Amino acid sequence: MSRIFNVSYLLQTMLGVSALHLSLEASDKASLYKHAATVLQSQALEEFNTGVLDNVNAENVLDVLLFQHLTALHVFCDTFTSLYVDFGEFLDKLVGCIQLLRGVNSVVQSWWQVLSRTELGVVMEKSDAHQNSPHKDGEECLPLFAMLDGADLSAQSIETCRSSARQLQSYFDAENDLDEQAMSSTNMLFAWLITASPEYTILLQQRRPEALVILAFYAILLHRRRESWAVANSGRNLLRQIKEYLGNTWRSCLAWPCSMISAVDDDVTSAGVLDWAKV
Repeated sequence: MSRIFNVSYLLQTMLGVSALHLSLEASDKASLYKHAATVLQSQALEEFNTGVLDNVNAENVLDVLLFQHLTALHVFCDTFTSLYVDFGEFLDKLVGCIQLLRGVNSVVQSWWQVLSRTELGVVMEKSDAHQNSPHKDGEECLPLFAMLDGADLSAQSIETCRSSARQLQSYFDAENDLDEQAMSSTNMLFAWLITASPEYTILLQQRRPEALVILAFYAILLHRRRESWAVANSGRNLLRQIKEYLGNTWRSCLAWPCSMISAVDDDVTSAGVLDWAKV
């Protein structure tokens, strides 16, 4: 925590996250806090991009890692809780967030050995050990592979989707073995989005239904962390948006995630998201 107060872009990022949290809690001043959150995050990103991104070294790489986590928390929370005119606007913002964090992540990954020798080394070691340890093979994503068997996509796009589904299943498998305390953390929650391949992100940009169905399955991981203020109804909202956009043609492909999130078919608008069927 002391590092944050000594690095201005980290302090601005933390204050931005705090303001975003307040915007979700204090309804009478929500717009004021939301504006403050946006300004602080923009200032932090500008300082990071102009003075740090091209000058990462052993001395500041831990600060960069902390910045990555706080920024991911901010931009994804903001994306999932904001109001949108339509699904396309939401998806464009989500893809922009993925691309932003992917760039920071690529820098952090090149310094992984150095980071392992910092005070976060123990945490990283435990996380890697859990992620790489044998897990019972889950079946959450089996419907995705069945869908892709008959997909009207190019062979390359099908393989891109299969790879994304396999990676998503590995996160399901790792999460299924987490204890209750670990499940309360958001540390790894956005990892699948950040590490998604550029090819998969392009399919999202193209609004390919198969890519959107895979994203709908990711909504289950979000919904499992709904007790976190930064997640709340994000999983339910995301699934609802995808379901409304794809329509009845893809209803069978969304059967499993819909069954996992109760009341997803309610007519009541989920908090923080417009019911576009009525717009």
